[in-house]
Amino acid sequence: MVDSRRVAHDETVDVVIPVYNAPAATRACIESLYAHAGHRLGSVYVHDNASGPETARMLDALSLPRLRVHHAPVNTGFGDAVNQGVRQACTDAVLVLNSDVEAADDFVAPLQRALVSDAELAALTPSGNSFESYDLARYTKRGDCIVTHNLYAYAFLIRRAAFLEVGGFDPCFGLGYYEDTDLSRKLITAGYWLGVHPHSRLQHAIHGSFEGVPKFRELMANNRRLYFDRYPNARRRILLISRCARAGDLTETARRALDAVAEAGAEILWMASESPAEIPAMSVRGERFILLRAVRTLIRRRKKAFGRFTDLWVIDDAPARVKVVAWVARLLRLETRRFEAQRAHTPPRTVSTGAAVKLPSGDGAG
Repeated sequence: MVDSRRVAHDETVDVVIPVYNAPAATRACIESLYAHAGHRLGSVYVHDNASGPETARMLDALSLPRLRVHHAPVNTGFGDAVNQGVRQACTDAVLVLNSDVEAADDFVAPLQRALVSDAELAALTPSGNSFESYDLARYTKRGDCIVTHNLYAYAFLIRRAAFLEVGGFDPCFGLGYYEDTDLSRKLITAGYWLGVHPHSRLQHAIHGSFEGVPKFRELMANNRRLYFDRYPNARRRILLISRCARAGDLTETARRALDAVAEAGAEILWMASESPAEIPAMSVRGERFILLRAVRTLIRRRKKAFGRFTDLWVIDDAPARVKVVAWVARLLRLETRRFEAQRAHTPPRTVSTGAAVKLPSGDGAG
């Protein structure tokens, strides 16, 4: 029986790269992978999803060790290509790459070390330009990784047995988009967690692998509806307002509630008296609380079909101005929930001699 939680740090990894046209980017991807991490690679499966003749000729002309190219007669989509590749793979961990990424160093080594260090970590993604809008230093870490509740399919290292355990990518998402978030929900439900590694980096030409795919925005919209119909709790967008600016200063009740909605796929915007630090997961974005910004954010996003806020959460230590936000939330029919603030530790009162004196419980001073 295969142990889905075991991955050896010194093993090679098989690689799966779905390809659809974009021959120049695809060649750069494959050559940079071999140049910087070639010694870590087992077999490299390139699944050509019925690309044009220029891409097919380029792939056939590559002369690289353990490179296997399959030319599919029909484009069945990113998810199906990965499913086929992972089933063929032999290594405990499999690296899945979009054809529009490019390596500048050995980004695989940190991913391998992280995966072997935590048996509950199913998959992790390298950071890079796709995370430029995030201040990764402000996120708490589990091991060397930042917790994420959504897999980023452009690049990830995954336990092969975990991928197979949950059935891999659902082919109903067709050519692509939202198959990775669907897989995320399945992996988390199975008891795994997902990570982003801040010290492993890849350059990603966003949407580059969809060059030539007609109406890809329509494809994205259709798959988004499919995903949210399947996971209605993932529609939730929560505005959390507090005075405290660290996750460790939230009560256990608030932290558990935050974790639960994030694991279900919800997104959280946390506004605090200072820009939050020690943010618990990538699905939480942190900003300094400014009344006008909070109100504008709620109002401007009310017309977005899948991006409007659905909930306002208030910690009892929040600034008094939060009452204005709560009034706007009522007008917009948001669900509102309040949480107690963490009780601050009060040190024992001292007398002038420096001796500690514990106040009786009935003393109303202070």
